[in-house]
Amino acid sequence: MGPPSVKKKQQIQTPPMFQWHATEHSQLPSLSPCTEHSSDPKHQVTNANTQARLQAVQKLFETEFTAAVTGFSGQIRELDDRLEYTAGGHAAALQEDQKHIASHQAQIAQLENKVEDLENRLQRGNLRARGVPETVTDVASLMDEVLHQLLPELLD
Repeated sequence: MGPPSVKKKQQIQTPPMFQWHATEHSQLPSLSPCTEHSSDPKHQVTNANTQARLQAVQKLFETEFTAAVTGFSGQIRELDDRLEYTAGGHAAALQEDQKHIASHQAQIAQLENKVEDLENRLQRGNLRARGVPETVTDVASLMDEVLHQLLPELLD
């Protein structure tokens, strides 16, 4: 057995209507001025009109682009001004808040000292009775008993 027969593939050919386009206009379109020179006056007028239109479109794009950039620049300046104003307001508010915090911290320290002083003054007047359990519920009767034991002649 020999090698399988290989059939040649048929190459696809470009249709005739596209062949003219590929050969006649091999350059890509651009906005640069046309360098072709034709002897046909009608073709020259068409090229001149096309060039004039392209230049008009290019000028229109330039003016619109310039106007858009100018507008964006104005908006950016306005946003910058608003940001500066807002940041300045926040900085002033922050300083004011820091002053309030410092004032409140001083007041808290003063009140803590006052509470400690009052607690110490309250404890000065407390009497300690030795031998009296701290879990007594009827303090008045217990005090009567203790006083009768300690000072029997004064209470009678």
